[in-house]
Amino acid sequence: MADLQKSFHKFHDAIALDHELESLREKRDRVLARLFSQLERRNPRRRDQGSYALGTGIKPLPDRGDYDIDVALEFELDPQTISAVALKQEVFDAVKAHTQNVEVREPCVTIHYHRRGEPYLHVDLAVYAVHGGRTFLARGKPGAGAADNRWEPADPKALIEFVGSHPADPDHRQQQRRVIRYLKRWKDIVFSSEGEAAPRGIALTACTLEWFGARELEIDALTDVVAAMHQQGPQIEVYLPVPPGNGLFKRMSQDQRENYHARLGDLLDALRSAKAETNARRAAEALQKYLGEDFPVPKSAGPAMGAAAIGTSGASA
Repeated sequence: MADLQKSFHKFHDAIALDHELESLREKRDRVLARLFSQLERRNPRRRDQGSYALGTGIKPLPDRGDYDIDVALEFELDPQTISAVALKQEVFDAVKAHTQNVEVREPCVTIHYHRRGEPYLHVDLAVYAVHGGRTFLARGKPGAGAADNRWEPADPKALIEFVGSHPADPDHRQQQRRVIRYLKRWKDIVFSSEGEAAPRGIALTACTLEWFGARELEIDALTDVVAAMHQQGPQIEVYLPVPPGNGLFKRMSQDQRENYHARLGDLLDALRSAKAETNARRAAEALQKYLGEDFPVPKSAGPAMGAAAIGTSGASA
């Protein structure tokens, strides 16, 4: 078996979002300060959420996509006193006072940033009402019918706490986050960025939470999750492990499910072939097709390897 352990850790360090966080935080904090000044009477609270808060974010590919930051805006109010879309409209109006690059989308209010005319960063503001010890997410956008203008029970804090405590061993937890990032980059490489054909990042995260098991080697940890996902077939369904507990593949059509399953099978075959390959260079070159050019190719074939410890290398969360 070829030694790909260092290649996987270098790959993770290349795609992890960690090094860009400071500049992204500055942009987020500036717009939030302006928003809070406009909505002072509502006294909102903010909380980071999404992959940014979970420690599973990845850099966008250079030729497509942009950085993504998710922020929860929590308002202490009875959701029966205001419609979901009306409160989102207030958030939109507060942001629009400072930038025109903002839109109300069904799950959130999104602020877009551009650099040299190209998309660079977007900040998704998820709007919540907190009342009676419960939290509700504002769904819908202007013009939506009554059924689509709704408050949905949610618990964004619970997901962060769940991912931050499972599995219990911190080294295993770090490896689990790396596997999530590997799968997210696979998604970006093999699926179009347009439409609904690609599985959502939260779906890949939930699959990893469901089927991850710590292994000595990165390739084994990734292969185990991919094999478990593929075994479910095109009708795979995985649910968010916290409220609202929604199915994360439900939006995919049958054709999209079958395409996803086929591409997952290709990745599984590539991982198994790479593990069987004794030449590290050939193994890495084969994986680049599915993981992208950030997956490094060793300069030489390299020796066959023995098992390496999970904690080796300085790979971060």
